[in-house]
Amino acid sequence: MVGDQYFFSTFIPPLLSRPFNFYLKWIENFFNKKYTPEYLGICVTNDCPNNCEFCSNKSAPKGKETSLEEIIKTVEFFKSKGISKVGLTGGEPLLRSDLPEIISEINKKDLFIALCTSGYGLSLQKAKELREASKLMLMKIGLDFGDEETNDRGKNRRGAFNDAVEAIKNSLEVGFCVIVETVLSRKMINSPEIFFKFVDLLEGLGVHELQFLEPKPSGAYFSAEYAVGLSAAEKQRFYELAKQVNHSRRKIKCSSFFELEDKLVGCMGGLGNFYLDAIGNLCPCAFWSYPVGNIRESSLEEIFSRFNARFKSPKGRCSALASAAERFIMEK
Repeated sequence: MVGDQYFFSTFIPPLLSRPFNFYLKWIENFFNKKYTPEYLGICVTNDCPNNCEFCSNKSAPKGKETSLEEIIKTVEFFKSKGISKVGLTGGEPLLRSDLPEIISEINKKDLFIALCTSGYGLSLQKAKELREASKLMLMKIGLDFGDEETNDRGKNRRGAFNDAVEAIKNSLEVGFCVIVETVLSRKMINSPEIFFKFVDLLEGLGVHELQFLEPKPSGAYFSAEYAVGLSAAEKQRFYELAKQVNHSRRKIKCSSFFELEDKLVGCMGGLGNFYLDAIGNLCPCAFWSYPVGNIRESSLEEIFSRFNARFKSPKGRCSALASAAERFIMEK
């Protein structure tokens, strides 16, 4: 429980909320093999002060950013198709001047919002402003190591660690449910000392949850080492570390978001998950550069029909990993 919100999982809307009712409908459809949209990710800007080595947005197409009106029109369309959640990302979304207005307008649609940020510029005043725009929102702050030097080296910017820590403190002070998102490195998998030092730091700050993201073959991670993803043994080592946290009396939870072969859902890119990039391209997800259409060139209904024609059922493996592995082999 965070404030007056009850979470079964932070991957789904809070219990008893209106978005949770939308999510239950999606679950019903899913078990009836009727695959409907459940999540829309939106890149509100490509601008970012960091230059993260693993960033999937490095090679994003550049152009005129989508307007508030274009974003809300897309949100309304996907809500009509059944989504319960919207994720706002970038680049660094806090660099977009009308971000509070975007959040406020989405909030009117009774959707669950997650803001994914590095924490850059998230002052206490800005946190209050965003909190006023939506009470039903997660603050997801990117931080990859508990060591300042190692973290900032991966972000390619000095001060990134301190920005994230300050953002965590400010977000907690105004009442957000705060999650730290971490791209899981092999360094952390292979070193329990580094792993638990990181957990200790975040628990001490009061972070509610630590979410680990599977490294994708993008940015400097587009290499043979990451093109095939983490091995089963590496995933198992991570799960054993996370289990020690979750089976203890700690106040912080460790979770992961891996599209694994043994997961119930599998890859839902293009079926349940959709991504609007900063210049209007709709893709299956942020990690799979496969634009199905641009909202400035085609109607949303037409683009959605293309998705329906190309994506029929969940895939057992992350499509971004499968596509990148194939491309890596071809390029080599």
